[in-house]
Amino acid sequence: MISKVIHYCWFGGKPLPHTARKCLQSWERFCPDYEIKRWDETNFDTRQHPFVASAYDAGAWAFVSDWARLKILYDNGGIYLDTDVKLIKTLDGLLDNQCYIGVQQSERLCTTGLGFGCLKSSPVVHEMLAQYDGLRFDWAHSQELACPHLNDEVVRAHGYSGDGLGDVERFEGLTVYPSRFFDPIAPGDSLNLMGDDTISVSLYANSWGSKWDRVRRSVINAIGQERTRRIAERLRK
Repeated sequence: MISKVIHYCWFGGKPLPHTARKCLQSWERFCPDYEIKRWDETNFDTRQHPFVASAYDAGAWAFVSDWARLKILYDNGGIYLDTDVKLIKTLDGLLDNQCYIGVQQSERLCTTGLGFGCLKSSPVVHEMLAQYDGLRFDWAHSQELACPHLNDEVVRAHGYSGDGLGDVERFEGLTVYPSRFFDPIAPGDSLNLMGDDTISVSLYANSWGSKWDRVRRSVINAIGQERTRRIAERLRK
């Protein structure tokens, strides 16, 4: 069983923003019996791998986290959440998995950025870490180095071929949850998949999308998906 520990990363030394603090409050509310552990420069060696070292030197904190989250969970087990993931129910129903991951609505990619969990020394997470061997971070290639592309390649090698809109799928050592579980509302031309299965919502505070996507997400967070849709329809008229 996956241990009741929520890990999160916060590199760069800046204070946690308001959105992140609100998300952490949701973790405490729905998972009061979980340990919440922060990882930063004080307890994580950012020089231990060429990729994470180069990302750190570039100030690319999200990419530092992409690698660090894999290493942290491989070494310790537990659950990882980004600081822009808001829980709306307990994580207890995920603990029986050996390793789990969700599918991002945008591009239908499997990504650890929505949150994931595993047992210590998960072979699947080991494969994800191996994707970074020989890589160094640079801004010119940041899109192809983003974790959704690298994580998705490993998951699909295990047999997953879905689009994130079907059923939960289970493979040897791996469970893949469709978008309605962890990404029910996403930037861009997305569906509203909120429902009884939804466990968390990614607020996309550090979205890889355009500036417009980030503004749109802020509006949705403030007034809701349905009101945003109605306003957009009125403006089009």
